[in-house]
Amino acid sequence: MAFAAFKISQVTWTQENPKEFKSSPRARRLFCGTCGSQLGMQYDESEDIIYLPITSLDNPDTAPPQRHIYWPEHRSWLQLADTLPRHAKGTIED
Repeated sequence: MAFAAFKISQVTWTQENPKEFKSSPRARRLFCGTCGSQLGMQYDESEDIIYLPITSLDNPDTAPPQRHIYWPEHRSWLQLADTLPRHAKGTIED
């Protein structure tokens, strides 16, 4: 899944705030309490950053990938031909 990273201060929910689910020891997934659609993700190590699925953006083409995060955790069968940087963690500053 492709996400765009934003500082929390850059994001405003226009409807009700999303529900949260602690999906792992280090992350929370944000979702719509009505339909269950995933609306975002936050990692405990970078609380001031929110990751929004690019499919939730009005124009996903305005958010082309710039890097791959949590690369050591990728599946062994995933082979990408791009030359984007690969990071062990995921923050805007990486």
